[in-house]
Amino acid sequence: MKFIIVFILITISQCVFSASNDIEEECKNYDSVHRINFVNGTYLECIDNSTMQSNKFVINDNNGITYQVDEAAKIVINDQILSVTPNGTISYFISDTKDCNTVHYQRDYYYVYSRVPNGNGYCYALDGKFRNLERVNLTGYLNLKILAKIKNDKVYLYKKENGSFVKSRMYLVKSDSVVVNEGVGDWLNITFSGEKTVTRWLRKESIQLTK
Repeated sequence: MKFIIVFILITISQCVFSASNDIEEECKNYDSVHRINFVNGTYLECIDNSTMQSNKFVINDNNGITYQVDEAAKIVINDQILSVTPNGTISYFISDTKDCNTVHYQRDYYYVYSRVPNGNGYCYALDGKFRNLERVNLTGYLNLKILAKIKNDKVYLYKKENGSFVKSRMYLVKSDSVVVNEGVGDWLNITFSGEKTVTRWLRKESIQLTK
C-alpha cells in the first residue's frame, strides 16, 4: 500500500512538473520568466523587454481554470498592475504610462492591455477583461486561451444541431485537459487534443470551476 501511494504521489508530481516545464519551455525565447503563488492562484509572466507589449501571462486560478494571455503589455487587477519583482514576490504598482481611455475597474476582474503609440509616447489600450468562464468580456483584441480539466469520471460530449445539443458517443474522463472556446448558458464549447483533435460541447458543471 505504501508503495502504491508513493508511486501515485511521484506520478502526480511528474505531471505537475511536466506541465510547468511545458509553459516555461514556451517562454524560453523571452528576456525573463517569473512564476509565483499569490492570493488568486499561480501567476507566470514571460517578459519581452524589446517591445514591452509582446509578453505572455499565465494565471492558474483557485477555481481550476488556467488563463493564458499572449501578446499583451500588462495585466491589471483591482486597479493595480500585477507583476513579479526580481526577488520573486508579487508587486502591485501604479503604471507610469497612462491608459488611452479611463477605465472603471470592477473588483477581482483581470484587465488586459496592449501598449500602443500615442503622439510622442505610448499609452495602454484595454483589450479585454475576464473573471471566471462566464465573465469573459472581449472589448478589443485579446489573445486569451482558457484551459480547464474534466472533474467527473465520465463526461459525454454533445453536438449542436439546429439550436439543440445532441449527445454523442464520445466522452472524456476525469483530469482530461480541454481548451474552452466559448460559453452559451450552461454549455461550453471545448476542444480536446488526443489522438485526434475534437471540438464539441459539454455541460459547464463537468469542468473544475467553483463559484
